[in-house]
Amino acid sequence: MTATSPEGHTGLLRPEGSPVRVLIVEDEPAMAELLSTALGYEGWQTRSVGDAGTAIQAACEFGPDVVVLDMMLPHLDGPTVLRKLRTDLPGVPLLVLSATAKEDVEDRIAGLLRGEDD
Repeated sequence: MTATSPEGHTGLLRPEGSPVRVLIVEDEPAMAELLSTALGYEGWQTRSVGDAGTAIQAACEFGPDVVVLDMMLPHLDGPTVLRKLRTDLPGVPLLVLSATAKEDVEDRIAGLLRGEDD
């Protein structure tokens, strides 16, 4: 899925003037659509994928400026995908979505040590 902004709305732009690109890696279609639509309304170009294998391929093809990554993906765990994306996309911010109730400091620190940016 790719979303773009409504006519006339401008958001953040890349240095060459094109919209910021966001890769959304989310296996729940409703959540992926919600994120894609919201970011599209801000003028950002999005691409949504629903599994780890497609995410890694899409990251290389799409050239995102930021990645929103669901840590609970089927077939390949989030930390493995995170490490692969961190290797393939050095310097690209990786924002992590997690549906767990874990909110202790140790879990947050562990996530940052894995390479999560937020």
